[in-house]
Amino acid sequence: MKIYILCPVRKMTNEEKVFVENHIDELSKEHEVHSYRDVEQNCETGSSIVLAHGKAIEECDEVHVFWNHESTGSHFDLGMAYAWKKKIVFIKLFKDNEGKSYHKALNEILNGDGENVR
Repeated sequence: MKIYILCPVRKMTNEEKVFVENHIDELSKEHEVHSYRDVEQNCETGSSIVLAHGKAIEECDEVHVFWNHESTGSHFDLGMAYAWKKKIVFIKLFKDNEGKSYHKALNEILNGDGENVR
């Protein structure tokens, strides 16, 4: 199975990074995993980053999400995953905003119980 890891990159704390890295390492033992590690993050406009992650999301079977609402790239990637009807699995909620949010909306739309979506 191909799994895409959706997580904050620029705004990831050290604690979050350890959590994400452990998840990637564990999954990589049995699955093909695509994460921020696989894409050069030094692009002046971000276009090459968006295109590379978009291709990986399109080709994956499942998207594992580590959500921090402050990560703007995550908003873009989550929208792509939803549009391509990928199985979305919320692994860890690092930070959500009060009131309406993509995290809350997708949990309700896709599953209704706040657990695995799709």
